[in-house]
Amino acid sequence: MIQLLTGNTQMNEKSNNNKISIKLIQAIDIIFIIILTATYLARLGLIIFGEQRNWVELIFDDAYYYLGIARNIADHGSSTFLPPFSTNGYQPLWLLILSTTGFLFGTSETSLLIQIVSLSFFFTGAFAYTSKKYYGFAFPAIVTALLSQAITLYGMETTMLPVFILIFFKTQDWKARGGLASLIFLSRLDALALVVARDCFHLFFKKECNFRHYFIIIPVITIYLFINYKIFSAPVPVSGLSKAVGNIAGENLFLISFYFLSPNLKNALFLLIAVSAIRLLFRQNITFQFKNELIILIIANIAICTYYSTLSGWPSWHWYGWPAMMIFYFSFMHAILFLTDSFENIIKQKPTKIFLYLILSPPALCILYISFPVAISTWQFLAHYPSYFNNKGETFGIKNLQLADFIKKNYAKGTYFAMGDRAGSFGFFLGNDYKFLHTEGLVGSRTYYDYMMQNCGDQFMREQKVNYLIVDRDGFLESGDILGIIEPIQGLSSHTGPYLLCFNKNSIVLNQSYLSLLTGVENKRYMFDSTKEISCPKDMIENFKALRNKYGSVRYQSLYAEYPHQRGVTLSILAKFFNLPTGW
Repeated sequence: MIQLLTGNTQMNEKSNNNKISIKLIQAIDIIFIIILTATYLARLGLIIFGEQRNWVELIFDDAYYYLGIARNIADHGSSTFLPPFSTNGYQPLWLLILSTTGFLFGTSETSLLIQIVSLSFFFTGAFAYTSKKYYGFAFPAIVTALLSQAITLYGMETTMLPVFILIFFKTQDWKARGGLASLIFLSRLDALALVVARDCFHLFFKKECNFRHYFIIIPVITIYLFINYKIFSAPVPVSGLSKAVGNIAGENLFLISFYFLSPNLKNALFLLIAVSAIRLLFRQNITFQFKNELIILIIANIAICTYYSTLSGWPSWHWYGWPAMMIFYFSFMHAILFLTDSFENIIKQKPTKIFLYLILSPPALCILYISFPVAISTWQFLAHYPSYFNNKGETFGIKNLQLADFIKKNYAKGTYFAMGDRAGSFGFFLGNDYKFLHTEGLVGSRTYYDYMMQNCGDQFMREQKVNYLIVDRDGFLESGDILGIIEPIQGLSSHTGPYLLCFNKNSIVLNQSYLSLLTGVENKRYMFDSTKEISCPKDMIENFKALRNKYGSVRYQSLYAEYPHQRGVTLSILAKFFNLPTGW
């Protein structure tokens, strides 16, 4: 009888402890849901009630390419960023969604910005909801999203992937898994690596061979490739093709540093080590709550890294790092589950010990550690936005707005402009009354890509009879009064493709140079009269060829102000190993 009463008492204590733990988790969930909602409402209010210059940077410049094409699909049924070229330079599912919302809710500039920001927060909210449904917590998903806003909240297609990935991992039915895998592929083509990684894991680690989902995936991929080839003469996005022009396979291995030295992976490793260390202290077995998911994501990360470092000559941007973000998410969830499992033992201690445990325990330190990027980001936001309001701060997005407005007031409709890097918001706000050539080829035609493959991109521009060339960068090739402009400039390994255009300084019809808020260096922004192009001096041509044939030199010559921000002991060692320009 006494044992029975004692057992009941212990069960009641455990039940009470679980209730406290659940209430604590629910409170944290509510706090982070409020933070996410407040962040969305703040950005929404800025778009609705603020001036355009105050919200132009709320999405990435690349997201404006989506909005421009979505606007033309909704209004004209044409997959075009601006006349005269049709393009497939985008990830299909994100564009389909944006085109649909544009058709339903309008294609004005403000409306489209509201739509893309709202959709980004919607999918992030769905990520949090799915996290709560499957694992009991919403806030790890929200923390992950806030720490990786470039992937989730700035208008890029990767905002859809987290929720799809969580559901994909939990789906047992092969038909549903095939449908989800197709959505993952259409969200971002390189995300197919996740599906293949999952199958490799089940084949080699679990000795399972159940690949019936490919009966759905393969037809979807085949139809996508066929439609692209039939309409655009390129089975895959021309943006990806353009990034491979002139690349020597294996020269761009420096991208390995992006995929394996990211803050998300460092934080994930910190979390896993911290939890393992405290388990050892309590003489517990080291177990990983989400071992399968972590292994699959690591395999996918390796596959994507191998692909881009081998077949692409360009750098990678933040949103390419979605596998690392999801590795962090599962590592964070692992730490949180460990804390909740230990909650019963913690609350039995004296108040002073509880406080010390929460402050000094590795998982708690991890939570504090990952909070710093959010705090720094918030501080930068608060520090910079007053300068936007009083017109002291400048970004290329703000200059794009000003330039588009200037052109509309001073140049006839149908005038033909060309611009490469940083042209997304410029083309979007310029609109369809003007013609536009994107010199990087990301939203261009297959024909321009073919010209670049033959090292004749400059010839294509002359045949198009472009009226004005706009450039925004840190440096040019110079010889007396002659400026040499290299286009495109983003390639690290691009031995063919980039071309050289030369102008006298008196060919500059507009000087829009500005002090960059990001780097503190003057960005030289000029608009040249393309009809006044001149022959380049022989020594400048030789210099250009030398730059093009040395890995990373074209980009460094043009955007050298970006390079000090990438310095660090590890990166410096890698830069020396890969023979990158000084400054990496």
